[in-house]
Amino acid sequence: MGAVTEYEINLKIQAACFEHEDAVGPLQTPISLSWRHKNAWPAIRQEWGLSETGAAIAIYSQIAYRHGLSISYSRRKQHYANIPDRYKNPLYTYRSVTRAVDHLAELGLIIHDKRNPGDLGWRSAFQPTHEFVQRTEELCAGEKPHPVAPSDPIILRDGDGNAVDYRDNRDLDRARSQIDGLNQELKRHDVCDENGSVVAAPIARIFNQSFARGGRAYALGASWQSMPGEDRREMRIDGEPVIEVDYKALHPTLLYAKAGLEPPADPYDIPGWTDEDRDLIPRSYRGLVKLGMLIVINAKNKQSALSAIAKNEEMASLTSRQLMKKIGALIASSGVDADTLIAKTAHELNCREEPVWAVLNGGNHCPPNELLHEIARQLGVAAADLIECSKADVREAFSIANELIEAIKKTHDRIRGYFHSDAGSWLMNVDSRMAMHVMRRFAKSNDLALPVHDSFIVRASKVGQLEEAMFEAAHKAGIERVGLEEKRGRAATRVDPDTRPPHSYKSAIN
Repeated sequence: MGAVTEYEINLKIQAACFEHEDAVGPLQTPISLSWRHKNAWPAIRQEWGLSETGAAIAIYSQIAYRHGLSISYSRRKQHYANIPDRYKNPLYTYRSVTRAVDHLAELGLIIHDKRNPGDLGWRSAFQPTHEFVQRTEELCAGEKPHPVAPSDPIILRDGDGNAVDYRDNRDLDRARSQIDGLNQELKRHDVCDENGSVVAAPIARIFNQSFARGGRAYALGASWQSMPGEDRREMRIDGEPVIEVDYKALHPTLLYAKAGLEPPADPYDIPGWTDEDRDLIPRSYRGLVKLGMLIVINAKNKQSALSAIAKNEEMASLTSRQLMKKIGALIASSGVDADTLIAKTAHELNCREEPVWAVLNGGNHCPPNELLHEIARQLGVAAADLIECSKADVREAFSIANELIEAIKKTHDRIRGYFHSDAGSWLMNVDSRMAMHVMRRFAKSNDLALPVHDSFIVRASKVGQLEEAMFEAAHKAGIERVGLEEKRGRAATRVDPDTRPPHSYKSAIN
């Protein structure tokens, strides 16, 4: 048996649950009943004896399936009972959801990973079969489902992420009316991936603990926002290729503007921390620097920032990965099949297989000793060696994180007062208002600007109008100069440079 490379082991994470038809995939989306298909609804119900909730699940199943996602849902009665009245969907109740999913499982239309209420870690989940999706699409007769706006598109969450009730006022009524208008505009357009599958979804603004924190527009369910960037840029809006335009380093730029200072040309250009400096794969260190900058702004103190950076997946590819190398070498020398090893380990620990791979692959945080002991037992080696390799990975990750934090603070000493300040929440509130300005400007001309946090997707022919709207929104937020970056797919004709230099608002509109 040949040596098992680290690359091959890493691939197991993606393949572990998709190599077998009877497995539920690790990439999941929460269940969403926000799609309808008026003409096909009766036929879908009749085909399988489904309730209205079951028909809505069938529609969403085809959307999630085309995104390569399994669907998670709750079997806890309290989960449904705790939803405030303003957010309730009559199709989304404990009885209707659990009965519909169980019925689909009995018919063999889904692969069901049913969990007991109260199980820690993983929620119940299911993956539609190809036959179920194909038949649902046939019943839809080539017509695409349309997104349905939520009962309340202004969502307030508490510190635990639960939706909570709130007192309405004129500002919130106006914000709700604006989102309702954007959702109505969304319904009038055909938003698809390059294969013609629907990637539209209703949007809502989600605030965190108060209406001064957060407020970004999120698509509810599998959508353009959940697509990988390279796939997103191959989308079509009304049949036309798209272009995505991103604000460059928006949050650091906002902080410099608030302090009345001119920002550096590239706030993520940290001396000694570019890809060229570190001689690594493209974007590896830039991704970590961007992450580190945002964490340093938001973390309460340096220790929490260290932990957050060291344990993030961006760090995983930058450490020497001693634990993974050790396990790979032991697998190769022992002749044990990797799939069998993980399956037995998961069985002994009464857990799913993909978390085992994911924990081991992290390379930057200690897997539970219980897990390492069980893997060592399966391989017939001493657990102490695996534990030491794991600790070495952790030490290396924390060392890299510490170097990065100090480099960021030194480079951005002029805005040091915003570090460890939890500024991210109000920064997102600012960029959410900027996004609303851009989206509403497009809606006034009966067009779409789809938000992806601080970037937007538009038809390629509208990129000039988008950049003008983005500069205008930045000006309203107090930013006189900001850089924009265009991201194009294969079908979008290249007429301008990918990266636009920083422009002033005045030069953008003259």
